Amino acid sequence: MELTLKDFQQLADTAPAPHAGSVDAAALRQAILIREVEQKFLELFSQGRMNGTVHTCIGQEFSAVAVAGQMQADDWITSNHRCHGHFVAKTGLWPGLIDELMGLDSGVCRGVGSSQHLYAKGFLSNGPQAALVPVAGGIALHHKHTENGPISASFIGEGTLGEGTLYEALNLASLWQLPQLFVCENNLYSQSTPQANGVSGTIAGRAKAFGITCFETNTWDVAHAMAVAKQAIDHVRTNRSPAFLVIRTYRLNAHSKGDDDRQKEEVAYFIERDPLNRLLADQAWQDVRTQIKAEIDRHVENSPKTVLDGALYLQDQLPRKVSARKSEVVNEKIRMVQALNRFYMQHCEEGAYMVGEDIADPYGGAFKVTKGLSSAFPRRVISTPISESGIAGVATGLALMGNPSYLEIMFGDFITCIFDQVVSNMSKFHHMYGLQPSAPVRIRTPMGGKRGYGPTHSQSLEKHFMGIDNLAVVALTSLVDPAGALEALKPVLAPALIVENKVDYGKFL
Repeated sequence: MELTLKDFQQLADTAPAPHAGSVDAAALRQAILIREVEQKFLELFSQGRMNGTVHTCIGQEFSAVAVAGQMQADDWITSNHRCHGHFVAKTGLWPGLIDELMGLDSGVCRGVGSSQHLYAKGFLSNGPQAALVPVAGGIALHHKHTENGPISASFIGEGTLGEGTLYEALNLASLWQLPQLFVCENNLYSQSTPQANGVSGTIAGRAKAFGITCFETNTWDVAHAMAVAKQAIDHVRTNRSPAFLVIRTYRLNAHSKGDDDRQKEEVAYFIERDPLNRLLADQAWQDVRTQIKAEIDRHVENSPKTVLDGALYLQDQLPRKVSARKSEVVNEKIRMVQALNRFYMQHCEEGAYMVGEDIADPYGGAFKVTKGLSSAFPRRVISTPISESGIAGVATGLALMGNPSYLEIMFGDFITCIFDQVVSNMSKFHHMYGLQPSAPVRIRTPMGGKRGYGPTHSQSLEKHFMGIDNLAVVALTSLVDPAGALEALKPVLAPALIVENKVDYGKFL
């Protein structure tokens, strides 16, 4: 079984106090900076000067410092709702983070993302549990194919162990030997649910089941945490394969502001043994804290109070020009499936990825649209396990890094399995992150009835996607060569759902 509250208390009891001799002074200062930034958030919230809610990592700062603080500039991190420490440790952009939570145009996402939804080059965070983990897998796949050095890291809490998308991502990372580090911050609680009521077995044992190398540490022994995190990062970078790092820690504040049902005596126990509180007992570090706090205060009072012009968010990335010109249709005598195959073959020649279940030769996909593609482009045409949510995240990560990426969902009926990836990630990135990144994934899937497939293989579900912001929906037809519509999609930076009606596949254009 996983360690208990008593085990955590023993870890906190026996750990040596951090000091500049045992830990790099810059890392200690970074931890103090993270805490003071979050203390400022709580102060601003109480004054009514901050937008939205906030989930602080007070008590867990050394987890962020040990991992994010030791990664390289070209590495990528995906994080969750408790992301401020990871963001500051990775990017150093604490002034832009403060402005973001104050809803200012000078924020890192122009005041739109707020606390949970942060973006900078090398960093993504989002609220839905595990949603970004396979996206980090796609980023890692890009790095595996293009560069030797960079890696990606995915922060999760132990509560995320209940999400199936996480296990899809672990399986894909292990199968494909992706340079991805999974970091589980185990703070004993998933919001208000004790770990004993939400996690069976051991946390490390779950990763080991996928053949992934595991490392374990805690935030009370800061020197040990720094050393073990470095070992895990180096393992991923050197071996170009995944690793899983469990960091036992404890959050001193409520999950979100005042919602805390834990025993006061329990929280007080960890407050007394908190490594930063022990460090700050030294007057020299108190002086450092005072300097940092003054710097933060100056920024808050002097930052420009400009909010984003809302008119910018009336635009999206969808094509809006509609041609009313008539033109004569001249089609080759070629079947629809052959026309699609030819186009996708050409786009793969230009560097596109094709990701999906059973798309590799000799099978070539359920409807043979991808026949021959994997033989011609074995590295970029990837036949995957049955993991719709996971592979949708991978395709999103690939697209985010500038790769044209197609995701095949074998039957349109199964597109419900990727709904969260479409709604929470690929369609939302551009607006949520202040009009900065784009994720132009092309989701292609056969829709439509007949052919005897029955009620779970013959639906037309595109109507459920028509209302999603910043998602193009393109329905192809055998009445005209599909290459025209698909070619027109190439420069569109929004993600797109490409509907290929299965009844049309065998028809001549």
